[in-house]
Amino acid sequence: MARHLVAANDVTAAWAAPVLVEAADLAQLDHDGEAAARFLETALELTTGERERAAILAKLADAEWSVNPGAAARHLDRLIAAARDSTLDRSRWPVLLRQLLWHSRNQDAADLMRLLRADPGPAEGAVRDLDAWLAYTHPTLVRRRTGATTGPQPADASNTDPWLRSTAVLAGALARGQDDETVARAEDVLRDLRLSRDTAWTDEAVLLALLAFVYADRNDKAVEWHDRLLADLAGRPDVVRRALLATVRAEIAVRDGDLAAGLRHATTALRHLPARSWGVAVGLPLGSLILAATRMGRYEEAAKYLTYSIPEGMFTSRYGLGYLWARGQYHLATNHAHAALADFRSCGELMRDWGLDIAGLAPWRTSAAEAWLRLGNSDQARLLIFDQLARPGVDGTRIRGTGLWLLALASPPSRRMSLCTEALELLERSGDRFGQARVLADLGQACNAAQQKRRARLLLRQALHVANMCGAQPLATELFAVSGEAAEDTVSPDLRPAGIEPGGRDRLTVQFGASGRVARGHGLHQPRDRRPALRHAKHRGTAPDPRVPQARREAPQGPSGRSAHRVDQDRMRGTTVVSDVLALNDTEAPDLDPAMPEPMRLRLAEALGRPAAQQPDWPDPAAVADVRRTLGNLPPITTPAEIDLLHDRLAQVARGEAFLLQGGDCAETFAENTESHIRGNIRTLLQMAVVLTYAASLPVVKVGRIAGQYAKPRSNTIDSLGLPVYRGDIVNSLFPTPAARVPDPKRLVQAHSVSAATMNLVRAATGQAGIADLRQVHDWNQDFVRMTPARARYEALATEIDRAMRFMAVCGVDHGSLHGTEIFASHEALLLDYERPMLRVSDGRLYCLSTHMPWIGERTRQPDGAHMALAEMLANPIGLKIGPSTTPAQAVEYVERLDPDNRPGRLTLISRMGHGRVREVLAPIVEAVTASGHLVIWQCDPMHGNTYESAGGYKTRHFDRIVDEVAGFFAVHAELGTHPGGLHVELTGEDVTECLGGAQDISDAGLAERYETACDPRLNTQQSLELAFTVAEMLRAV
Repeated sequence: MARHLVAANDVTAAWAAPVLVEAADLAQLDHDGEAAARFLETALELTTGERERAAILAKLADAEWSVNPGAAARHLDRLIAAARDSTLDRSRWPVLLRQLLWHSRNQDAADLMRLLRADPGPAEGAVRDLDAWLAYTHPTLVRRRTGATTGPQPADASNTDPWLRSTAVLAGALARGQDDETVARAEDVLRDLRLSRDTAWTDEAVLLALLAFVYADRNDKAVEWHDRLLADLAGRPDVVRRALLATVRAEIAVRDGDLAAGLRHATTALRHLPARSWGVAVGLPLGSLILAATRMGRYEEAAKYLTYSIPEGMFTSRYGLGYLWARGQYHLATNHAHAALADFRSCGELMRDWGLDIAGLAPWRTSAAEAWLRLGNSDQARLLIFDQLARPGVDGTRIRGTGLWLLALASPPSRRMSLCTEALELLERSGDRFGQARVLADLGQACNAAQQKRRARLLLRQALHVANMCGAQPLATELFAVSGEAAEDTVSPDLRPAGIEPGGRDRLTVQFGASGRVARGHGLHQPRDRRPALRHAKHRGTAPDPRVPQARREAPQGPSGRSAHRVDQDRMRGTTVVSDVLALNDTEAPDLDPAMPEPMRLRLAEALGRPAAQQPDWPDPAAVADVRRTLGNLPPITTPAEIDLLHDRLAQVARGEAFLLQGGDCAETFAENTESHIRGNIRTLLQMAVVLTYAASLPVVKVGRIAGQYAKPRSNTIDSLGLPVYRGDIVNSLFPTPAARVPDPKRLVQAHSVSAATMNLVRAATGQAGIADLRQVHDWNQDFVRMTPARARYEALATEIDRAMRFMAVCGVDHGSLHGTEIFASHEALLLDYERPMLRVSDGRLYCLSTHMPWIGERTRQPDGAHMALAEMLANPIGLKIGPSTTPAQAVEYVERLDPDNRPGRLTLISRMGHGRVREVLAPIVEAVTASGHLVIWQCDPMHGNTYESAGGYKTRHFDRIVDEVAGFFAVHAELGTHPGGLHVELTGEDVTECLGGAQDISDAGLAERYETACDPRLNTQQSLELAFTVAEMLRAV
């Protein structure tokens, strides 16, 4: 009857709705989600009662979820509204909560969970079970985020979904890391599967049960149950469960070393459910794809998977851990150990913070140790290895085997054979063939070094055989070279890796023997950059990962020489370095490159040959030259297309059509280059921009002091301790010892790696799936207004913004710009040994691709210096700091040299006058430059002219002086009728205590609480937002 009712298409009788709902329930029992959805759609149209409609809508979301979770997302807003007005029964809330988290709607889920905890009603048992599941899967939503997870408490089973209960029990056991207990519980859950009716939580319980086997190194049992469950699906669509089974099978295959099967199963998982429908769980199949492709040497394919769009919430769930770890392995394989180390440490930071520091989830310690070995730091590697081996639950596992192998590499040769032998036994027991091949290789090398030639030959041949079985092409290729040498040309053709012809061994031995594994003894590794050169790729996405920009070379050219194709936010989604490569055909390195036009090459040589202030006294110039060559072969941080886009945006600022907000750390540090710190800075910048945009009724161009601000100019060469001064992490260490303060050119390469990783995260975080959604940023600002002591002052403006947001929502305004934005990078172009290798030619113009917007500082703007001469040649927009010593004539000279063609957006003059002098000194400069006819951007830096030492000995700035300089800046431009174009501030998203005053009223005594800057004091989040609201009042008066 239900099918006839739906087919009739004109049913109006009230009795039909219950019939259709009952039919939908029966269809769900028959695993026919599509039919159930059709019945429920019709039932919803026939139902008028709010509670009844909410119940049907929840069932409809479940039905569509069973076919495609992505389709159910369209109902979430209405279900949230129904939950908030209490028309949706609380028994339905747990399922809604899971759906919200799956689709990365963490804030909505947190609000719902808060209401449910406050008044659980009959769902009290479900709340306890939800907390146990959340603590393992989405730990940021649990109030207690550190320490061991205790699991769910006994609950009244009559009020709890039995599959939610099973999910909670498994989650609690997994969080405790007790493998035997977890395996037993997992088997109990899967045995019940045939005896119980499925619910919305069944698939979650099945997934956790199978992963429990995997994390306990019981892959044999995982495969057995996988095959049973797959057989049970015969004749049923059940695409969601099929997809989950496929991704678990992929994880098993990769862990066993069957890399081709891992790729195949993970691809199947994405065929059952497209990436968008996976929600935050997309980290499961993508992690397997990235890891399998990387180990197979298919780096271009791995890079493609890293361009997939991923939801922001993945990185606040356990699904992000495997993805991060796999991405780190990609970095490691492509010889970017610093970037790998950053990913592994991010894993560790998240796992410790969540109380989930379990090696089975992501063995971050052993992987970080391997990265440290690649970087030549055996001490750090050993510390991590010993820490991992001392932790409970690693005896007899592949984690211990990997740890012992790495310990062997970090130990004297005399200990290597015994450690590798024990490691090999453990890896054989766990079935890790890829790990076995690596250990066999190093065990063979150890035997060879001990003159046990025959045993070495057998071990290396065995390693090659196992590597070929795995399909690990890079490992097999290197082993073929090494084993061929040890075997004295006795390698049989069946062991020869694909693509290696007879006679190829000698070439490979030359390639790897001198700089690779044989010489260093730190295991097989790639001594060269092996990332794919992706030419004219057209990937797009918004993940905190590599992106490849759309190629510009073949695009039609506009009158300005730039590509005339569409320039919009998609350009900001393309990244280049660390996990991908930009290799545009029209981009060449300029260092004596014959492809560079001869006049440009000669002019560049002359510019770089001029005196350069504030450069380190490198102890070994030859090492610096080597580092420059290394940097010159690495992909750049930014692209010409992105720089041209910023130029367009800044041209609007110069014409008075936009406002420029520039901010970030005084000095970035390698230690603080964490995901949480970067996101905090981005978030603060976005919050400020929203307030300024509304107040000025102008777009705000956002530029971060980010992804390269590692060098600092200094007034003295010796600090107060009598040590060489700290010049930023790119040069030396802040640690106060003579050795740590020696300039180290290798830090240039590290700065490049961490800057590249940072820029990738910036692009991801500001994309459509990032944290830049206007509604979310506005909610953060409302939280600030509610909490600030100066609430009364800012509440009116916040209320206005809120009304505007609500008006747009009611009108259905949902433009893409509301969900993503652009944040460009900038830093002081101080260190020429870093900037020089990042120079590229594109469309006949010279770009500095270490950043989007380099600026010249107060201490390096000598008219006859190298910094000015280089900046004159660049196509980038340029910033120039001017202080109270700058005369109007000098300012005009700077403008005419740096902007000879008078191109709006080309030059930003950043005034740093001090609050007491800005009104006096700035006005004649503005008058003189305006009279010259040049249209520059006027930007206020209220930080550097207001620094002083507090009574307690801290370098600080007072908030009132900062505000006063901004007020003076606006007053000058109001008087002269010019556009106050921007603000340049040093800030952080952390709750530091470095600047005095503000609504928090930080005192001199309070500075010591969290004074964390590596150089100059920064505004904290609250002070930054308070400044934004204050400047907003000034903008309204303009």
